[in-house]
Amino acid sequence: LYDFLNRDYIQYILTKYFDGLPKCSVVLFSETKPQIKKDDKKIISEGSLLGFHNDDSGKQIKINILLNDLDKNSNGLEYAVSSHKISFLDTFLLRILKLFGFYKNWDKHFINYQKNKLLGKKVNFMSEQKVKSKFKISKVYGLSGLVYIFDTNGFHRQASISTQGDLNFSRKLITVYFNKKKN
Repeated sequence: LYDFLNRDYIQYILTKYFDGLPKCSVVLFSETKPQIKKDDKKIISEGSLLGFHNDDSGKQIKINILLNDLDKNSNGLEYAVSSHKISFLDTFLLRILKLFGFYKNWDKHFINYQKNKLLGKKVNFMSEQKVKSKFKISKVYGLSGLVYIFDTNGFHRQASISTQGDLNFSRKLITVYFNKKKN
């Protein structure tokens, strides 16, 4: 794992994204069994990984290494393409607020966060309907050894299954988290 993460192209991606060397904050092994699709509102209120969410960490990269084969009907990752980008309106509001000394180090979605906070909802979630209306969804699955890298500021979720498939089959991953080094 160490040798893989030190490959030139991995270091290039991380250094370019973070404008300098990042910090590896966590290395995690996880094993999750698939779950049958539930009501989106319930998933969000429970804070479930089955709901579209961001990791509420600002700029953060996850490198996932798949340890078993997953097919397209499995509980692979679903990612809302380009949802990691901060909207023009968020960027504009943050510039104004920063002029007055507010939200100086904020580097994540602003309006969605504040709206959810006001409504007493989970701040880093967005409904499936809204995510699907705004973004193309890409599903990640494949053979053991597949490596995928994504920005956790983007909306993502563990896919659920729609039928009574094999609920005993699990997704096994090694996940490595990278954050910007604090000066």
